[in-house]
Amino acid sequence: MPLLLSAVAVIANKTLSTKNGVRDSFWQKDPQFLIRRMGESEERKNSKMAEQAVCKPSLKVVPTYEPNDPSIFFFPRCTRVNRCGGCCGNQLLSCEAKKTETQNFEIVVAKFMGDRFEYQGKQVVPIDVDTKCECNCIIKPSDCTPKQIYKPAECKCTCTNQDERQKCNEHEEKTWDSINCSCSCRNPHECSTGWFYDQNTCRCEQLPLSRSWFSSVTRETGYRFGQTQRPENAPPVIIALSDADDPRRKPKPDPEYK
Repeated sequence: MPLLLSAVAVIANKTLSTKNGVRDSFWQKDPQFLIRRMGESEERKNSKMAEQAVCKPSLKVVPTYEPNDPSIFFFPRCTRVNRCGGCCGNQLLSCEAKKTETQNFEIVVAKFMGDRFEYQGKQVVPIDVDTKCECNCIIKPSDCTPKQIYKPAECKCTCTNQDERQKCNEHEEKTWDSINCSCSCRNPHECSTGWFYDQNTCRCEQLPLSRSWFSSVTRETGYRFGQTQRPENAPPVIIALSDADDPRRKPKPDPEYK
């Protein structure tokens, strides 16, 4: 059969027609022609159309009782009751119970006494049974953060600070977090000594020298920046100069070798 189909395909490809100046083979114009003429495959013959599992109550296995004492034995351990299940028309929806009622079921209880089971009697246990189902949004209003509002028609939480989101998307180095409604750098990394990572520019920036820095150096070394001589036993203070053309960074000529 496969050889016969191949032979017919070769013959069909030889039959050419011209349309709008383009030559198309008969096989390319109607690829299902041979399937209709020669019949369907065995795999397709043995298949059947899948049916939609609609959202409705259906029997599911649930436990009847869960005692804290491991020596307690009960029967039956599980039973089948109606619980909501099935598919909804959208991936944002889920099948949920709209109406539920509690039904009482009777079970037999026994206790293990070391070498035998002792009958303890019957016990009534309540089990929830779903009687009506409906499709609802998977994301609920309770899932939204304080910076978000809930849109029931779209089944999602949306950030309220859309202006910040627009500014964030305009920056190539930043990305918008739709859950926390905040803008952050795409690839934050550590910086070398004397530098810090700036979340605004998304790059390493040099640490500025502040008055607090000078105060800390004065306390630790005893050096006073206003005096002309350095006190004894005080280590020298090295101040980093950011400007490469600063004249203080250039070596001064020694007057002895003039």
